[in-house]
Amino acid sequence: MDKGKNKGSLSKTFLADIDVFITRCGTLMKPKKAWPYDGNINGYQFANMLQQYVSRFAETEEINVDAVVPTVIEAQLQQVVDLVFTEYRNDMDEYAKTALPCQNYEIIKKHNDSMYQAMRKFKENAKCINDADSRKKYRDALKEELARYSDGDVVGGYLRIILDQNEKMSDEFCKQLVDELFIENSKPGKIHRRQSSGSNIDLLNEQYKEMARGPQMWHVYKTKLADKIEDMSTSRRKEYASFKNNADLNMYVRVKAAEIEELEKKRIKEKILAMEEEEDKTIRAMTVEDIADQLKQSEADFQERSGSTQVQIETLRQTHVGIAKDLQLLLGDMTEEKKKKHDELTRKQEEVMRQS
Repeated sequence: MDKGKNKGSLSKTFLADIDVFITRCGTLMKPKKAWPYDGNINGYQFANMLQQYVSRFAETEEINVDAVVPTVIEAQLQQVVDLVFTEYRNDMDEYAKTALPCQNYEIIKKHNDSMYQAMRKFKENAKCINDADSRKKYRDALKEELARYSDGDVVGGYLRIILDQNEKMSDEFCKQLVDELFIENSKPGKIHRRQSSGSNIDLLNEQYKEMARGPQMWHVYKTKLADKIEDMSTSRRKEYASFKNNADLNMYVRVKAAEIEELEKKRIKEKILAMEEEEDKTIRAMTVEDIADQLKQSEADFQERSGSTQVQIETLRQTHVGIAKDLQLLLGDMTEEKKKKHDELTRKQEEVMRQS
């Protein structure tokens, strides 16, 4: 208002009073208490609470504080979950565009990194919400949305979607690779690796193992590739004099592929278990930090409340002795209450640390 063309049209007295008003507001402003929870609420929460109050009062002509506060806190936590999950999903989608198909343990490693960042982001955005139980509830819900596990296997969450996508892409890629390799190695005049048998089976195997990608590579190897080798062996039986029994050759290929596939499954499962253990460590560390934050907030609240009460005691001591005594007793109760809460939080912190 006091800039540009508007400045000249405004009363100097008005502008001076505005400055007084702003100064007066500054002296009166205090942190808003998040009753019935400990600590303060931020402006965003307070605005949402006012909207809830007005809306409910317009409908019922009543204000239920017990109902409004949890609703506001849960709405804000859900917004934090949505924001963090969107960032995680975008990160995984960008990775999938260039990395798939690949081995599943590579995706799980990427998920582990992205999930760690997501949980840190959640903690940062939710630290102003002074309800530890609600924070834990929504943090656990976020973990479920990222990935769910059962007996060491990924059974749900966005990670499962990426893994399923990888399985499909790997199957398509490897089958197309088999077709391309057989077309290439079936060309007239193609030099065969194994001159004694007139066959290029060794070459096909080596090329496939070098170029195949993803979790379906061994399944395709022991099905489609083995079937094509068997067909080629049948049609060119005379060329494969060194192999007296084509069925034995095919069985050998299938058995070896099955052994390699089992080893791959075992390695992936070990990766998942290691990742889950790392997640648990991360969550336990965050829980300890939450309790530490509560201890700090509790101490700050006590100092503010006790300081305010002490000022009132000193002010009233000379003129209202009875009230001053009552306030002194109140301060004693506050001190006792603060000690109980501090002991409880310390106990929780020690319990979490023992579990970790």
